[in-house]
Formats: sequence, structure tokens, C-alpha cells
Amino acid sequence: MMRKIPVIEVGERMGVASALATPDRLDSLVRSAYRRYTLPGVLFGDAVSSRWLSRTTNPYAAELEEIASLAGRRGAHLLNMSYEWACTSGATADPIRGGNTLIRVLDWAFDGLGENLIAAKAASPAGSYVNFTWPGYIGVLTAMAPGRFSASINQPPMLPTGFGLPGDWLVGRHKILCSKALPPAHLLRRVFDRCETFAEARTMLETHDVCHPVFFTLSGLDDDEECVIERLPTEFRTRSAPATVANHWVGFPFKGKPRGHHSHARLKDMTRILNQPPCWEMTWLKEPILNADTRVVAMMNAHTGTAAVQGYEGTVAATEQAQLVLSTEQTRTMSMAEPVTQSV
Repeated sequence: MMRKIPVIEVGERMGVASALATPDRLDSLVRSAYRRYTLPGVLFGDAVSSRWLSRTTNPYAAELEEIASLAGRRGAHLLNMSYEWACTSGATADPIRGGNTLIRVLDWAFDGLGENLIAAKAASPAGSYVNFTWPGYIGVLTAMAPGRFSASINQPPMLPTGFGLPGDWLVGRHKILCSKALPPAHLLRRVFDRCETFAEARTMLETHDVCHPVFFTLSGLDDDEECVIERLPTEFRTRSAPATVANHWVGFPFKGKPRGHHSHARLKDMTRILNQPPCWEMTWLKEPILNADTRVVAMMNAHTGTAAVQGYEGTVAATEQAQLVLSTEQTRTMSMAEPVTQSV
């Protein structure tokens, strides 16, 4: 039997509350990190991540330290600072349900992310939101704030330096370690915590410094509120239509090696999918968008407060599909129906 996606009330302490609620899932992810990165790799990466975070003014640093203590061994900092996934995302008007729908497929060659997926119901001064994430993760990669907006993150190619991929990686890491700006996943959490409207969210995502390049997809309430924001640490390019993105540059004149599998083909396919009304039965989920690294598939409509999400381990579903219905009122509390299973 496939696992259900647990719905967890996390309040304003997202990572800590989710780690406390599902310690078995947190332990599973940490063990997976040791298998993927090896013991020396985890120890080194965790130490570097922790040291860098201590030099910044990150508003979530204390929360991460508590999660590291709960994990009982090294690895929490590395998992939270890792940035090596690929994704396909798009946002478009939804003439059937109304408003705007964001479609998001997250790929990451990290075993266990699909089967350990959770829906974290967070509270913030700007309103409530649901973050589709993992226990102990303090950032936001895929989330919906009913009555406000939905958003997700994609990773761009490394910026070319002329020294090949190893040189690109080393220069990129050096720039991150020299920066005190927020990581993209923490900036997106800040947006959900503080922004009450699509316009406010777009402005913050465009103008707030980030420590490395990122792509944001933002979907609002009205049928014309969608955009992709391609970010450098201090610059941006915004595309409104078609609001689709994979893992290669479109707005900036950069090349670099695209992340993941068949980035250009995935972008073309997502653009084709969004030329039709969003299909909530997810019959559109096929190769190349579905691939060996797929971990999360989500559809989110902040106008109606509805979301559908499912965990994957490659091309095989790892969880039941959760259909969520949330209140669109901007309050600190949020009502949610029990997840129900529906075939993909």
C-alpha cells in the first residue's frame, strides 16, 4: 500500500514542528543523505553549511539549529542548504475552477523525498499557507496560500565562467560562501510569511537579494496573475506569458548546462499543457516531465483554495494522491478536508 501524505499543523515553527511530528520520516531522510553523500561528504557539507549560516543574519537559523539537535546526528544543515534539483513548472488561467493554477513537478536524485512528503499547514502574520515539503526542512519550494498566491522554485544552470563545469561549480560555491543574502528557499518562505497579495510577493521576489541564482514561478488569484521570475543575486527578468519554466535560462542571455533531464523538451511540453485548461486528473503527467528523478507533483489554485499533490520515487507513485480543500480567508487558522485518494 502507498503511504498517505500527512497533513501537519506547524504554526510558525515549520521545520521544528514537522520534525517533532514525524521523527521516523526525518530519520529516513537523514539516512538517505548518508547513503547519497557518504559519511565524509555529509560531515564536510554539514560543517560548511553550518559555518556559512552562522555568518549571516538568516531569520530561520535558530530554527535550523534546533532541528539539527532533534536529528541526533550531522546532516540537517546539509539537507536544508542543498540546492541541486531540477523542476518543470507553469502557471495559467483556470477557466474551469476559476482564477489561476500553478502546475509543478519537482525532480531531485535523492531517494526518499517522494515517500516522505508532507503537507505542512503554516501560520504567519500575512496569513496561512500549506507547504509541500519534508520533516525538518525550513524553506519553501512548493506552497499555496489560499486567498493570496501559490509559488514554487526551479534551479537554473550554473553561470558559465569559462573554466568548465568544475570551475563553474567552484566559483558558484565561492560566491555563495561570500554572500550574506538569503537562500532562495528562505526568501520564498519570507514571501509567504509577509506578503498579502500577488503584487507584494512579486515585488519581494524580484528585488530582495538572494545568495545565488534561482527561478521563481508565481501564481495569483486572477486569471492574468502569473509570472516566472529569473533571478541573479541582485538582478531579475520577469516573464508573464507563457509563464513556464524548466532548468535553463530564457530571460537572461546565459547558456550553461541545463539541470535535470531534457530541460528544453520539458519546457516545450509544459507550454503545450498550459495551452489547454488545467487537467486536475493529471493525465498530462508523462515523460519527459515525469522522469527517473521525479519526487513531487502538485497543482495549486489559490483562488479556490484547492490543491492536489502526490509523492513519486522516479516514475512510480510513492504516495496516494492528496486532494486538499482549504479556506481562502486570510486568517491564521485554516480548515482542511481529510486527504482523499484519487488515481493519477
